[in-house]
Amino acid sequence: MNAMRTQPDFSHTSTRWHFFLITSEYDDSVEARINQSDRARGVAQTGNNYTLWVKTWAEILRESDARHQFIQDKLKIEVSDVDIDARISELTKAVIKG
Repeated sequence: MNAMRTQPDFSHTSTRWHFFLITSEYDDSVEARINQSDRARGVAQTGNNYTLWVKTWAEILRESDARHQFIQDKLKIEVSDVDIDARISELTKAVIKG
């Protein structure tokens, strides 16, 4: 992280970097560092243009599952047979005319 964020090509841009350290588990000292009341859970360090996150694989998978479920719920579309038939009819007419 330090090597990348101090490179002149990257350090003098308006880009905000998010670095992730992903592990299977961490000890109590890391837990205390990433569980502060003044920042989001998982943030170990912040700077002018970066944030360092520490997460376990289990946390990553849970968050991904939650986002996936949210998107699935939002994309549920119920279309009646009548609507489907009407749309097919419209498309058929457009193809035949075209």
